[in-house]
Amino acid sequence: MIHELQPAAFERAGPLFEPLRFHLASAAVVDGNIPGMILVDDAARPRSAFMLSPEGSYLAGDPDNEPFNRALNQAVVRRRALGKDVSVLCLVVHPESWRDRLP
Repeated sequence: MIHELQPAAFERAGPLFEPLRFHLASAAVVDGNIPGMILVDDAARPRSAFMLSPEGSYLAGDPDNEPFNRALNQAVVRRRALGKDVSVLCLVVHPESWRDRLP
């Protein structure tokens, strides 16, 4: 399953994105300084997360979370996770093992 966090709850996903804070946009979304969207597997205790910001897209947390991976795939395919004007999706990931899950 997949849940969209409301901006007031972005800090719940903060620990997952902590290794990516050197990407200023990811830190700014979590901190509420720029708009963005965060999708997670569990709204109360996220284990896996996807972030869409004006500057980029990020995957963080557990890459072996198959229910989240399937739900995120469907959200991307159905354009729920992307704006209609997005034609290319580039991802920054942590940990690197996400790369094996992307195909």
